[in-house]
Amino acid sequence: MPAQRNADGVLEIAVAYRASEQAAKQAARALEQLGQVQEIALAVTILPVERLAANPERSLAAIFIANSGLEPALLRRLSERYQVLVFSPFEGDVAAGAVAGIHVADRILPAINLEQARRAGLSFKPFFLGIAQHAD
Repeated sequence: MPAQRNADGVLEIAVAYRASEQAAKQAARALEQLGQVQEIALAVTILPVERLAANPERSLAAIFIANSGLEPALLRRLSERYQVLVFSPFEGDVAAGAVAGIHVADRILPAINLEQARRAGLSFKPFFLGIAQHAD
Protein backbone atom coordinates (compact mmCIF):
# COMPACT_ATOMS: atom_id res chain seq x y z
CA MET A 1 0.00 0.00 0.00
CA PRO A 2 1.59 3.34 -0.98
CA ALA A 3 1.91 5.92 1.75
CA GLN A 4 -0.42 8.89 1.59
CA ARG A 5 1.51 12.09 0.93
CA ASN A 6 0.03 15.50 1.61
CA ALA A 7 -0.19 18.35 -0.94
CA ASP A 8 3.50 19.17 -0.30
CA GLY A 9 4.55 15.61 -1.13
CA VAL A 10 5.54 14.71 2.43
CA LEU A 11 4.24 12.11 4.84
CA GLU A 12 2.25 13.92 7.49
CA ILE A 13 1.97 12.17 10.83
CA ALA A 14 -0.55 13.60 13.25
CA VAL A 15 0.23 13.22 16.93
CA ALA A 16 -3.16 13.24 18.63
CA TYR A 17 -3.60 14.16 22.27
CA ARG A 18 -6.43 14.85 24.67
CA ALA A 19 -5.12 15.53 28.14
CA SER A 20 -1.43 16.27 27.81
CA GLU A 21 -0.02 18.35 25.02
CA GLN A 22 3.37 17.82 26.68
CA ALA A 23 3.21 14.08 25.93
CA ALA A 24 2.31 14.92 22.32
CA LYS A 25 5.27 17.29 22.01
CA GLN A 26 7.61 14.61 23.31
CA ALA A 27 6.26 12.05 20.82
CA ALA A 28 6.46 14.60 17.99
CA ARG A 29 10.12 15.34 18.75
CA ALA A 30 10.94 11.63 18.53
CA LEU A 31 9.12 11.29 15.21
CA GLU A 32 10.76 14.45 13.81
CA GLN A 33 14.19 13.00 14.54
CA LEU A 34 13.47 10.29 11.97
CA GLY A 35 13.30 12.99 9.30
CA GLN A 36 12.11 10.67 6.56
CA VAL A 37 10.70 7.24 5.82
CA GLN A 38 11.81 5.40 2.68
CA GLU A 39 13.42 8.64 1.47
CA ILE A 40 10.16 10.58 1.82
CA ALA A 41 10.25 13.59 4.14
CA LEU A 42 8.10 13.58 7.28
CA ALA A 43 5.99 16.41 8.62
CA VAL A 44 4.70 16.03 12.17
CA THR A 45 1.59 17.87 13.34
CA ILE A 46 0.31 17.99 16.92
CA LEU A 47 -3.48 18.16 17.17
CA PRO A 48 -6.11 17.72 19.87
CA VAL A 49 -7.88 14.45 19.12
CA GLU A 50 -11.26 16.20 18.96
CA ARG A 51 -10.03 18.49 16.17
CA LEU A 52 -8.53 15.54 14.32
CA ALA A 53 -11.79 13.60 14.63
CA ALA A 54 -13.76 16.56 13.26
CA ASN A 55 -11.52 17.28 10.23
CA PRO A 56 -11.15 14.21 7.98
CA GLU A 57 -10.14 16.30 4.96
CA ARG A 58 -6.46 16.29 5.96
CA SER A 59 -4.20 13.95 3.99
CA LEU A 60 -2.38 11.99 6.67
CA ALA A 61 0.05 9.10 6.44
CA ALA A 62 -0.52 7.96 10.04
CA ILE A 63 -1.92 8.98 13.43
CA PHE A 64 0.08 8.49 16.62
CA ILE A 65 -1.87 8.49 19.89
CA ALA A 66 -0.02 10.38 22.65
CA ASN A 67 -2.37 9.77 25.62
CA SER A 68 -3.96 6.67 27.06
CA GLY A 69 -7.65 6.28 27.76
CA LEU A 70 -9.19 7.33 24.44
CA GLU A 71 -12.55 5.75 23.71
CA PRO A 72 -12.43 2.60 21.55
CA ALA A 73 -15.03 4.05 19.15
CA LEU A 74 -12.83 7.12 18.62
CA LEU A 75 -9.77 4.98 17.86
CA ARG A 76 -11.78 2.99 15.30
CA ARG A 77 -13.37 6.09 13.78
CA LEU A 78 -9.99 7.79 13.21
CA SER A 79 -8.55 4.87 11.23
CA GLU A 80 -11.71 4.43 9.19
CA ARG A 81 -12.15 8.13 8.35
CA TYR A 82 -8.56 8.73 7.35
CA GLN A 83 -7.87 5.20 6.03
CA VAL A 84 -4.50 5.22 7.82
CA LEU A 85 -2.63 3.42 10.53
CA VAL A 86 -3.61 4.59 14.01
CA PHE A 87 -0.72 3.64 16.31
CA SER A 88 -1.08 3.59 20.08
CA PRO A 89 1.68 2.42 22.42
CA PHE A 90 -0.77 2.02 25.31
CA GLU A 91 -1.86 -1.33 26.70
CA GLY A 92 -5.29 -2.41 25.52
CA ASP A 93 -5.64 0.20 22.76
CA VAL A 94 -4.98 -2.23 19.89
CA ALA A 95 -7.69 -4.58 21.13
CA ALA A 96 -9.94 -1.55 21.69
CA GLY A 97 -9.65 -0.16 18.18
CA ALA A 98 -6.19 1.21 17.33
CA VAL A 99 -4.78 -0.53 14.27
CA ALA A 100 -1.28 -1.04 15.66
CA GLY A 101 0.81 -0.76 18.78
CA ILE A 102 3.38 -2.73 20.72
CA HIS A 103 3.21 -6.00 22.62
CA VAL A 104 5.67 -6.61 25.43
CA ALA A 105 6.41 -10.20 26.36
CA ASP A 106 9.88 -11.75 26.50
CA ARG A 107 10.68 -9.23 23.75
CA ILE A 108 8.97 -6.21 22.24
CA LEU A 109 6.84 -7.06 19.20
CA PRO A 110 4.41 -5.14 17.05
CA ALA A 111 0.74 -5.61 17.87
CA ILE A 112 -1.96 -5.37 15.24
CA ASN A 113 -5.75 -5.34 15.16
CA LEU A 114 -6.23 -7.03 11.80
CA GLU A 115 -10.01 -6.59 11.73
CA GLN A 116 -9.68 -2.84 12.33
CA ALA A 117 -6.94 -2.63 9.70
CA ARG A 118 -9.33 -4.22 7.19
CA ARG A 119 -12.09 -1.75 8.11
CA ALA A 120 -9.61 1.08 7.55
CA GLY A 121 -8.61 -0.36 4.17
CA LEU A 122 -5.06 -1.19 5.29
CA SER A 123 -2.97 -4.22 4.46
CA PHE A 124 0.37 -5.48 5.73
CA LYS A 125 3.17 -7.62 4.35
CA PRO A 126 3.05 -11.30 5.33
CA PHE A 127 6.32 -11.06 7.27
CA PHE A 128 4.92 -8.31 9.51
CA LEU A 129 1.72 -10.25 10.05
CA GLY A 130 3.77 -13.31 10.98
CA ILE A 131 5.76 -11.61 13.73
CA ALA A 132 3.01 -9.33 15.08
CA GLN A 133 0.86 -10.19 18.07
CA HIS A 134 -2.76 -10.17 16.88
CA ALA A 135 -5.41 -8.52 19.04
CA ASP A 136 -8.82 -10.15 19.17
